[in-house]
Amino acid sequence: MKKIIILFLCLIAVNITGCSNSQEKKEDNNQNQTSQTEKITKPDFLDKDPYFFNTAFSKDEEGNLYFVYTENIYKLKKDGSIETLLSFKDMNISITRSKYFNGYLFMCVYLSNDSAYSTGILRMNLENKELKMFDTPNIHPFSILIDDKKIYLNISDADWTTRYAAFDLNSDTGELSNYRLIEWNDYPVFIQNNYLENKYSEYYGNIKSTKVNYDNDTIYEYDSVGIEKTNLKTYERELYYLSDIYGITGLLDGSYEVLDIIDDRIYLIGDAGVTSYDKNFGNMQFIIDNRDN
Repeated sequence: MKKIIILFLCLIAVNITGCSNSQEKKEDNNQNQTSQTEKITKPDFLDKDPYFFNTAFSKDEEGNLYFVYTENIYKLKKDGSIETLLSFKDMNISITRSKYFNGYLFMCVYLSNDSAYSTGILRMNLENKELKMFDTPNIHPFSILIDDKKIYLNISDADWTTRYAAFDLNSDTGELSNYRLIEWNDYPVFIQNNYLENKYSEYYGNIKSTKVNYDNDTIYEYDSVGIEKTNLKTYERELYYLSDIYGITGLLDGSYEVLDIIDDRIYLIGDAGVTSYDKNFGNMQFIIDNRDN
């Protein structure tokens, strides 16, 4: 009788263990599927557009560049000449960044003392220079990122858990809709950090700043006194102190924090002016020379 009872108990134990293992495997599979779904639904912005993470300079289909400096919006034409598209000194507004997309220029209105404008996105139709305002109530957008369906904003003040916002973008008409605040983990910079950390798991963890730009296995980290360039495959690091190299102060400025890469040139903004360089910070060229002001 004891043998029968012992055998019965063993069978129950085996059955319970099997169910437990089956449940654990099911939960693991669900977690893996969820993880894969998250990876699939999060876009790889670098693969979509190599210029996506540029915050100050953007390029149109003809190779012209657009940027904000001091109190003007500029168009740097492919032939090297510069056109002032908008001077906002007399508009009583402050514009921090601009971004070109599909025939339109989208500009961040950070401050406004004019009833005709509020804080938000000011859109210029580059064909006829027509302006249209898209409000961001009680929010001051500082920088802008654009893909083909959304505009993302880095904002200066919101509640303590949210520093980012978004609009839906109609890429054909340039219209914006569905303005909302978003969480930090939905902001492209942090999504891309996860991609880079996974791709370069050995070295990327040593990158301290999110103020970086990425190009062909290389990270450029911005600092107000210099640029650190790191190859994420070999972990070779180079420091560039531009004031020492060129004997010019003000080429970098923490209030601008601009390091953009377009084609084979790096673009910086500082009190000394707007400059460009090759990818080893040689061959410096002044786009706007502000040293006498």
